[in-house]
Amino acid sequence: MAHCENGIFLVVWMLLACHLQPGSCTDEGALQLLNGGTDYQGVLRIFHNAAWGTYCATGWDFNATQVACRQLGYPGAALSSIPFDINSPNGDVWYQNVKCRGDEESLEDCQNEEGPPRAECLRGAGLVKIQCQVSSYLGCIDVTEGSPALTGKSHPQENLSVVSCIEQCRKDGFPYAAVQAPSSCDCGTYGEKPAMRGGSHFDECNVSCPGENREICGGPAQASVYDVSQGSCGGKLVGKNISIVSPGFPGRYSAGYTCRWEATISGNSYTTIKMPVLSLFGGDQVVITYAGETRQVVAEDTFGEFVLDGVSKVVVLFTSESDSAGEGGFMLTLTDDSYCPPVDITNGSLVIDDVMYRPQDIVEVQCDHGFMPYRKYATCAKSGDWYPEPRCIVYNKWNSWEFRRTILFISLIAVCVLFLMFMLTICYLLCGDTKKKNEGRYYGINTDSGEPHAHGGETSPSKEEYKAVGMEDAGEVDEEARDAVIPLASEVDV
Repeated sequence: MAHCENGIFLVVWMLLACHLQPGSCTDEGALQLLNGGTDYQGVLRIFHNAAWGTYCATGWDFNATQVACRQLGYPGAALSSIPFDINSPNGDVWYQNVKCRGDEESLEDCQNEEGPPRAECLRGAGLVKIQCQVSSYLGCIDVTEGSPALTGKSHPQENLSVVSCIEQCRKDGFPYAAVQAPSSCDCGTYGEKPAMRGGSHFDECNVSCPGENREICGGPAQASVYDVSQGSCGGKLVGKNISIVSPGFPGRYSAGYTCRWEATISGNSYTTIKMPVLSLFGGDQVVITYAGETRQVVAEDTFGEFVLDGVSKVVVLFTSESDSAGEGGFMLTLTDDSYCPPVDITNGSLVIDDVMYRPQDIVEVQCDHGFMPYRKYATCAKSGDWYPEPRCIVYNKWNSWEFRRTILFISLIAVCVLFLMFMLTICYLLCGDTKKKNEGRYYGINTDSGEPHAHGGETSPSKEEYKAVGMEDAGEVDEEARDAVIPLASEVDV
C-alpha cells in the first residue's frame, strides 16, 4: 500500500512540476514565437539546456526561416526579418550563423555556431524576428508602377490593413486580395492566381501596413497577395496539404458561427494534424472527428500534433457562442506525410524500435547470432520506403563487415606501397640522369696555373688551352702527356 501511495505522489508531483515550473516538460529543441502580436510572427526562441533562449540574426536567412516555420506547423516562411520593433525577451542567445538547405525537419538538423553574449548580439545583428506564412498568404508579387497588382477591382484605403482588404474583396466576391502600402487594395479573379507560394520574392514584401503596423502590406514595388477563400465558414477541401482557419482569418472571428469543414487527404500514408495558431475565447470550440474518434479543443487548450495512420477523411466543426467577443482564431493544418513503418526483420531487428520513422531517419540493423545485416544502416526515404531494405542474411565471412574492413586495410597498404615505389622510380630516374651528366663532362686546363679544371661540358680542350702550355695542336701531345692534361672526371675534385 505504501508503494502505491508513493507512486501516486510521484505522478502528482510530476504533473504539478510541468505546470508550476515553466519549461520543465518542454522538449529539447522546441520553438516558439514571442512578442509579435500574433501567433505567426515574433522573436524566435528555442528550448535548449532546460531553458528558453534566442537566435542571433548573424548569418540567418530565408532557408532557416522556412525550416523554423515548418517546425512550428506553418506552411512556410513569409519574412526572415520583420520590419517593426519587437521587445526582446530575456534569455541567453543560444545560436548564430544557422545554415539550412531549406528541406530539414527542424533547426536542430541545420548547421550552427554557439551564440555570442546577449549584449553583443543586440548591439550587432540583433535577435532573429520572423513572420511565418499563414495559409491564406500566397506570396509577394512585382507590381508595375501606376498599375494595380490585380485587375478585378481596386479599393484604395487610407488606413490600409490586410484584414480590411481581405474583407472587402470577400464581400465583392473575388477570390484574391493584394495589398501594397500606403493605400492600394486590389481584388483579383481566378484567372490571375499568383503562382508565388514559396517564391523568392517573399523577403521583398517588408513594409508595414498603415492601418496595422504589425501586418505586412507589400514592398516598394511589390504587393502581398492573399487567398480570400481562406477564412470562409466551412466547405469541402481535397489535397495532400490542407489548411483550415477560423472565419475572417487572419483577423478575429465574430460571434455566432457554426462552421463545418470536410477535408479529404489525397495521400495514402500518414496524416499529421497541427494547430500552429490557437486562440479561442469563452465557450468557443473546435471539434475534430476522424475514423469514428473525436477530439475537442477549447479555450486555453494546448495542441501539439498527432499523426493519423490510414485516415483519409477528417471533419472539423467550429462553433462560437453568441456572447463571444472573438479572439485571434485558429489555424489547423493537415499534411500527408510519408513515414516509414516499423519493419519486422526475420532473424533481426532495428536498434531503435519505434512506431514510425520520419524521412531521413537512419537506423542501425542488428541481427541474431549466425546472421549479418545486408547493410548495416537503412534510411527512411521521402517516398515512405526503406533504403536499402533492412534485412538479415546468413553470416558469410567473405561478405562480412570484418572481412570487408580487412580487405580495405590491405588495399590501402598496397596503394601506399605502389605510391612509394613510383616515387622511388621517379627519384632514381632524375638522380641517375644527373649523375650521368656529371660523369660525361670533360675537363680542360687552367691557362694561368696549368692545372686541370672543369671545362663546362665541351668534348675536348680548346687549341688556346694547348697553346698556353706550349702545345700547338692536340695531335702533338702524346698519350701520356694528354692523360696528364685531361684526367678522368672521376679523379678531379670539381
